[in-house]
Amino acid sequence: MDWGENSMSQAKEAHPKVRKWKRMRAVDRRRQILEAAQHVFAEQNYDTATMAKIATAAGITEPTIYMHFRSKKDLFIAVLEESYAYIMEIIKQLWGKQGDLYTRYRSAIKELYNLIDDETHTGIAKLWIIAATVNDPEIASYVVRFDKDLLAFVSKDMKKAVQTEKITLKYNPEVFARIFISLIINSTTLILTGSKISKRELDGVLDLLLDSILQRSE
Repeated sequence: MDWGENSMSQAKEAHPKVRKWKRMRAVDRRRQILEAAQHVFAEQNYDTATMAKIATAAGITEPTIYMHFRSKKDLFIAVLEESYAYIMEIIKQLWGKQGDLYTRYRSAIKELYNLIDDETHTGIAKLWIIAATVNDPEIASYVVRFDKDLLAFVSKDMKKAVQTEKITLKYNPEVFARIFISLIINSTTLILTGSKISKRELDGVLDLLLDSILQRSE
């Protein structure tokens, strides 16, 4: 009998092959961290959120986060950048629908309001409200950029409407854009504080704004 061979077989039976887990790709790990960070920042705000809390939410160790982000501020900015791209894509889709300016703006604002009211998007809205309160120049610059880009987008859309539709602006496009952005911010704040504006009220506000700011050319 070959004791060496028999012993080898017994050893294999006693110690079954250990399954090797594949290491998560860096891009997937980064996504995991960003999703957890968005949730923690939205729920606990910037000051009270910690890398340790984010690590716990992501189910990883704190040092793992530092392999992808140098600091809490870097991570927060990365979350803002991701949400910025997502929000602008949604706005472009809503504003790009068919119809005249009155129809498009009424529809876009109402759909945007419904999206913000949805729990999935409420956290994203919270992030920008929180970002506006953080006393940090670099973070503040992202809030300013978002505001300027949104203002430019709506203003450009208004100028295009004037050229292609029979509409006359009573004010500069930037004034119109600023009023509508203010409406979005106000509606978002109401949703986050639990004091929602009713659909009937929103319809009334939109009618008032559109009629007071725009007029159809004869």
